[in-house]
Amino acid sequence: MKYLPVIAICISILSLGISWYSLYRDKSRLTIRANIFTDQKSKKVLEIRAVNVGRRPLYINWFGLRHGKETSRTSIVPYEFIDLKEQLESMEHHKAKEPFVKLTEGEMFRHCITRDDASTLFMAGVEEFAEKVWIEDALGKRFCIPGIKKTLKQFYKQ
Repeated sequence: MKYLPVIAICISILSLGISWYSLYRDKSRLTIRANIFTDQKSKKVLEIRAVNVGRRPLYINWFGLRHGKETSRTSIVPYEFIDLKEQLESMEHHKAKEPFVKLTEGEMFRHCITRDDASTLFMAGVEEFAEKVWIEDALGKRFCIPGIKKTLKQFYKQ
């Protein structure tokens, strides 16, 4: 009988630990990797791969870039790929519907950028000296691409 409170406290602490662990596992997480490869036309291509390793689905919709105090962001899905019906509906209802890519658990998003694409993707000339590049989700959470500064230097090196 005298050990009952100690057992109850141990069970409570164990329950709290399990709750924290499941909360950590349940949140959305994104693993991002950037690689450089050469395509068939011997052009350098920057490939960005993002994988949702969390349990919650992610709705990613922006590429962001920071150089000094300047920031730039652009849509992850070009507007020309949005369905015409959706464009008309958004114009009728006066709502700006941002295009997004939904990533469920374990799903991968792959985006390839050539040098020509990079200048249209971000502010001209700034992407070469970017200090930070990230992918932003619909809630505004930024997932930075690790090692992007070094990767961009290799990408723009002749």
